[in-house]
Amino acid sequence: MMKYFKKKTAVIMAICFFISLFNIFTPDIAGADENEYTSKVDVVFLVDSSKSMMASDPQGISAEAMKMFIDMCHIKGDKGGMVAYSGDIIKEFPLSYMNSDVDKTALKNTLTNIQLGDWTDIGLGLKRAVSILKNGHDEKNKPIIILLSDGKNDPQRNKAASLDDLASALNEAKVQNIPVYTIGLNADGSVDKNQLELISGETGGRSFITSYAKELPQILRDIFADNFSLKISQQNTITGNNDYQDVAINIPDSNVVEANITLLSSNPVEIKLIDSTGKEVNVPSGKVLYTRSGKYSMVKLVSPEKGSWTLKVKGTPGDQIDISLISNYDFKTIMNLKPETDIHKGDKINVTAFIESNGKMLEDKEFISTLKAAVLMKNLSNGKVQELPLTEKDNEFSGEITVPDDNNYEIAVKIEGTSFVRQSAAKIIGAVNRAPVSGNNSGTIILWSKNIKSVNLAEYFKDPDNDKLKYEVSSSSMDTLNMKVNGDRLELQGRKWGSDRITLIAEDGKGGKISRDITVKVWFMIYILPFIAAGSLIIIISALIIKKRNAEKKITAAGQMMLQVKDNETGNVSEPFYKDLDSLGHQFSIHVLLDLKPDYEDTAKILLRAVKDDRLLLINNSRFVIEFQGGPVNASKGFSIKNNDKVEIVMDNRIISMKYYRWNSTIFVESLFQDIPDNE
Repeated sequence: MMKYFKKKTAVIMAICFFISLFNIFTPDIAGADENEYTSKVDVVFLVDSSKSMMASDPQGISAEAMKMFIDMCHIKGDKGGMVAYSGDIIKEFPLSYMNSDVDKTALKNTLTNIQLGDWTDIGLGLKRAVSILKNGHDEKNKPIIILLSDGKNDPQRNKAASLDDLASALNEAKVQNIPVYTIGLNADGSVDKNQLELISGETGGRSFITSYAKELPQILRDIFADNFSLKISQQNTITGNNDYQDVAINIPDSNVVEANITLLSSNPVEIKLIDSTGKEVNVPSGKVLYTRSGKYSMVKLVSPEKGSWTLKVKGTPGDQIDISLISNYDFKTIMNLKPETDIHKGDKINVTAFIESNGKMLEDKEFISTLKAAVLMKNLSNGKVQELPLTEKDNEFSGEITVPDDNNYEIAVKIEGTSFVRQSAAKIIGAVNRAPVSGNNSGTIILWSKNIKSVNLAEYFKDPDNDKLKYEVSSSSMDTLNMKVNGDRLELQGRKWGSDRITLIAEDGKGGKISRDITVKVWFMIYILPFIAAGSLIIIISALIIKKRNAEKKITAAGQMMLQVKDNETGNVSEPFYKDLDSLGHQFSIHVLLDLKPDYEDTAKILLRAVKDDRLLLINNSRFVIEFQGGPVNASKGFSIKNNDKVEIVMDNRIISMKYYRWNSTIFVESLFQDIPDNE
């Protein structure tokens, strides 16, 4: 493979390395979109096997680092595979369970003695790795690919074909939620950093660049911790002196499933192990596994006792030995939201979460008291994540979040301790917009000719979500008055004597809309003056006439009824509609108010009768329940309804809401001038 050799200083590459280490621990909800963090992984190692690797990694440290990763995996449950590529696929190992030393050894053996080729076809290699992972993936495990390369994409075949394979592989990795971790071994400065960052960035992985092969074990160790949602809870560095040195190993709690102690060094080391009781433990033994190579050693403690252990380490004089502890846990974070649906702007949601271990809620109160929990609330419109702490009580974490607006949010809970972090499966919530509703004002609008009257539309409409409303007004005639909407006010000016029916429309800008009809009456002063002179007499006479008529004939209904229907099966609520009562006489059925719709035929047995004091008498002869102020009422002999009273008819699968509005009767002369000609 052809390369352009560029010499980089150690200082610059060290800075790049540490920057990459920092990035791996940047908090993010991403990655939990569909799958919660799990305690097991399916890993495929994608290894650049071009001949240049002999110069970049002459000691074969990359193979040793990958072997260490394999050894750190769980005793049972994890799966591993391998693809070695140059211009062709040189070697591969199908994704297989690593449930024994034999299984792990078989995979580790494939990482050695790989034939080297002359080209580098990353597209070909990544496509094969994604295919192996897709076909052998255990849905209970988290899938990952670890790509190691020391150069640029330099295929033997047509470069466009290689790039097509790369694009196809990246797309499939995103579909399958497979993060790709890229490691650029930049010994000669030829690594295509941008391409590796693109691959990891597109798939939700991380990218590492290092000039030194000796740093590979540390990078693989950090990738392991990240993907198992673990923390490196302890790190020590000692210098070998050809004698045993004591290193304290703290097992933080009794819930540790496996404790992995890794020792990275240039030369082999010798160890002894003392348990928490002070007794020396054979290495290896029943619950102590030990693997060793020229570059690393690893001790795996299975279900270790809580407490301080001692690791005695003997190394080559002057050799730096890096020692770290990573503890495996069989934990999941389980999150519950209440409510999860029918959420509106401003609503509060209760969030609860707990740790699940072996399918059951963890009840180790002492251990749980050491943990921290927070709810992560990600705004999907701008990607901003808000972290809100939760409080612990009775082994459970809880708190409350408020839905600030109509955006969709991704919600997850993160619980973390000193040696692990677990994030729940994410849930998407979105506030459901509520349409505007009618306000309290339902009376007729009366104005004098030529005068301009400004009407506050906020008295006619309300928005449950407090959205700013936009208004429109229309009329079928347009010859009685002039009208114009100015912000939240309606400006009216009479043109001639008469009455008009206008339609008001309110929209919240989010799809919510409501309309209602209002009667507007225009009076001219020339017709009113003669009657004002005889006002006192008219009042007296009118009062006597009205009293006599009320005594001689049945009272006629007047006003307006607002109706709204809720479907109990779907939860859908109709827009409110209004029915004038003036023409319906003394008594009528609810079926009439519903325009005699066949679906509501049974409501013919529910009657409304006009009675004195501007009231309606509701008489229920049906099998349905009448509710008022949240409770049932007996309306078989009649139930009195006054202005602004709201009742509900509870049917089999529907609820009919009705609100009664009595016309504004403060201006008595309205009835006196009914017979005056409709002109000036």
